Amino acid sequence: MCSVKCLRRVLLWCLLSNWISGKDLVASTVASSLCLPSGLNPEFRKNLSKAGESYPVGVVLADWSSAHVTSAVFEILIEEVLGYNIYVDPRSPASTLDGIYALIGYYALAEEFHGEIPIEAGGMGYTGSDGVYVPKAILVEAENETGLALEYYKSYHPQWFKPWVYFGNVSDVDTSMVLPCHLVGHFTHNASTFVYWSKTGDDGGVTIVNNSYKVFCADGFFWRAAACRSSPWKCILFITAGDGWGARAVMDKATFLSMPLAIAVANSAVNYVTIPHFYKSF
Repeated sequence: MCSVKCLRRVLLWCLLSNWISGKDLVASTVASSLCLPSGLNPEFRKNLSKAGESYPVGVVLADWSSAHVTSAVFEILIEEVLGYNIYVDPRSPASTLDGIYALIGYYALAEEFHGEIPIEAGGMGYTGSDGVYVPKAILVEAENETGLALEYYKSYHPQWFKPWVYFGNVSDVDTSMVLPCHLVGHFTHNASTFVYWSKTGDDGGVTIVNNSYKVFCADGFFWRAAACRSSPWKCILFITAGDGWGARAVMDKATFLSMPLAIAVANSAVNYVTIPHFYKSF
C-alpha cells in the first residue's frame, strides 16, 4: 500500500518527469518506495546525531498544494541523495509563522528564545504570488453607475465613498458555510495577533485574556474592520479558506487603509468556490 507521502511523491514526479511514464512511475514507486533511479534504500540511511542523541531530519508540512510539492522535493533529496531519515510532523502549522517557529524544535519555544529562530537561508527556486480578486461584474457596475474605481484601495474609504452598495450584505451569508472564528488558525494565533494589536492599537478587533491575544468576532464568524464595526451593514465580505489564507495581511490593510471589510473563512474548498457565486464579495 502506498503511503500518503508516497502518493505525494508520485503526484510530484507525474507532474515534473518527462522521461518516465506515470504508469511506470507509480508501479516502481509503490514497489521500491524509491523515486530516484539511484536513490539510497531506507536501510542505508542514517539519523542526525548531537550530544549523544540520534534523531531524523524533521519536516514541517503546511496544508497547501505548493507546500506538499516543495516538501516532496526536499524529502526525496534528503532521504535518497543525502541519505538521512526524515520525520514529517503530523501537525500542520496554522500559518507560515508557525512553520518558522517550528524550525527551532517546538512551536511554543519561539516566544521565549527569539535568538534561536533560524535566519532565512534563501529561496528554493519556486516562487508564488497571491492577491485579492474582485468580480468583474462588480467593477463594471460601480464604474458605470458612479465612476467609482473599485480596483483602487482608496475607493473603499467610507468617509468619501459608499463601496458597500455594490456588494452583498454580510448578514445574509449562510454561516453554515464558514468556520467559526475560534477554529481559524490565523485568528487564534497568539503571537501574530499580538503583533497586529500592538501595531494598530485596534482594541475592538482583538480580545485579550491573561496575555492571550485572539481576533474578536462579534458574531463568532466574521472579523469586522474598524471602518465598519459600528455600522455592520457597511461591511464588505472578504472570503478566504484554509486556516485563513491572507487574513492577517488583509486585517492590516483594512485597518491602516480604512477599508470596511468583514473577513470570513470558508469551511471547505467547495464552499470557498461556492460563496462568491451567491454573495457579492471579495
